Amino acid sequence: MEEGKNLASADHKHRALVKKLRASISDNEKELNALRTAKNKIDKELETLRSRARRADELEKAHDDLQKLLGQTQKELNTLRTEIRSKDSTIAELRSQLQKATEQADALAAKANEEAREQDKRRIADLEEEVAALKVEKALITDRSKAQATELREKAERANERARALELELKAEVQVMEGKLEEMRARAEEASSGAAGDTQAKLLRQIETLQTQYSIASENWQGIETTLLARITGLERERDEALQRESEMRRKAREAAARAKRQEEELEEAKTKIPTIQEDVKSYRTQLDSLKKRAEEAESALAKATADFEKQKQAWEAEKEERQLREVPERPRSWLEGIPGGSFLKPESRPASPQLTTPQRTFSTDFLGISIPANKLRKASGPSSKSDAGGAAFESRMPFSRRPSAQPPSGRPTLNSNPSGSGIFSPPSVFSPTSDAPPSHYPGGGAGAGHPLDMEDQRGDDAFDSGSRAGGIIIGERSASPQQMLQDMVSVSTVAAGPSVQLVERMSAAIRRLESEKVAAREELARISRQRDDARGEIITLMRELEAGKAAAKRAEALEAEMAEVKERYETTLELLGEKSELVEELRADIDDMKAMYRDLVERTVK
Repeated sequence: MEEGKNLASADHKHRALVKKLRASISDNEKELNALRTAKNKIDKELETLRSRARRADELEKAHDDLQKLLGQTQKELNTLRTEIRSKDSTIAELRSQLQKATEQADALAAKANEEAREQDKRRIADLEEEVAALKVEKALITDRSKAQATELREKAERANERARALELELKAEVQVMEGKLEEMRARAEEASSGAAGDTQAKLLRQIETLQTQYSIASENWQGIETTLLARITGLERERDEALQRESEMRRKAREAAARAKRQEEELEEAKTKIPTIQEDVKSYRTQLDSLKKRAEEAESALAKATADFEKQKQAWEAEKEERQLREVPERPRSWLEGIPGGSFLKPESRPASPQLTTPQRTFSTDFLGISIPANKLRKASGPSSKSDAGGAAFESRMPFSRRPSAQPPSGRPTLNSNPSGSGIFSPPSVFSPTSDAPPSHYPGGGAGAGHPLDMEDQRGDDAFDSGSRAGGIIIGERSASPQQMLQDMVSVSTVAAGPSVQLVERMSAAIRRLESEKVAAREELARISRQRDDARGEIITLMRELEAGKAAAKRAEALEAEMAEVKERYETTLELLGEKSELVEELRADIDDMKAMYRDLVERTVK
């Protein structure tokens, strides 16, 4: 439970961090909206003042904006690095906690299972012994009760037979006495003397006393017979009750055995589930290790990209210094218009002017070995052959890889091998005319667009697109005339302005690449958090199984208490049966005494 509480507190901390990050994301969204409104105002002001602005100043402003954006991206990268490090530390802590929790859970489960097995075995053995003893005792009690019942029946039959014999004897004696009385009456009638009358009166008195004694003896015998019959019926009822109690004891013993079997089955099921859970934990550990390796590879790729970016920045600064030294004080008018393809222009700002072609490009993802499908990249079209030649010359100076759509992507291993080819790290081209398309190529399709991180990336893309188009609005509207088209055709020969634009494109490509890597790192962190949640769920299931084992132990204790109660009841029934047997013996002795007394009375009366 303490480990669960610790995990819950850590979970609460992570949720608080997530809430803080979401709040910061919402603040960034508000700032981006404010920046967008300010940018729109600046665009309107630029449209009103485009006739007076100089293109060199606009280019310098664009360079300054890009430098600011680069500084911001570097700051974001630094913050992301710190976040990644902190998250790596938290991941390591969570792994250690998971390992400890799994080890403790395994140890507890093993101990609980062993203890439960031993207890169940002992209880089962005790129950079996008790059941065998109960069966033996029950057989003995049934035999004794049957023997006692048969003996009582035989004794009752014998007593009835004796009573009948006594009745017959008494009847015979009464008949004999009646015959004697008749004889005596006859003699008395014959004898007329007074002495004979006295003897006759004495005989009559004796006969009356004998009749009264006989009636009293018969009544007493009937009362004794009724009491004996009532006692016999009571004993039979008690025997039936004892049999019912024995049946109840058997039923309870069967229920206890069935419960023990169920508990054994539940324990076996829990034991069978434990290896599968251990395998799942091992698989999650391997996945965490692989994700950590991928995160390390992404960090190394980020380091390489930052080093390359710094090198390009230094080269760009050197070229800028050389260009400033070589630059003529009076700049040509159509210097910015000679950029091939109009990478700073929106397609809707030049509806009527033919554009110069730029070859279809793909961003270099060789830092991470990410395969990007060519259908996700943007391209611009133009009709003139001169513009094709200029675009080829411009492309030959670019250090990054530019491949047509027919060329297959790099065969290096990808960070996320998605079979659908959705291209996780295929961001839309910043300076392409179709960069305003919604970012539906990210993982998750339309459903993933609602994620705050994806929305932040989308807003960053819009900011880059709007910043890149700020310097190309004036050129797009000026090139709508036929005279301006000639200037565009002639501006291809002004290759002196090419390196600066190339540097801008390189910087923008590096920024986009770093942003895509940032998104990938966030996605990996989200996956790691999901796996962490899964591991927590497994730990919770293990705790529940342990609680179920404890409940089973409590049930077994309750069954033991019930068995003890049943034993006590059985002992009390045995005691009651012993007392009743003693009462029966006492009654038999009383009956024997009564019989002896009646015999004495009969003998006395007969004498």
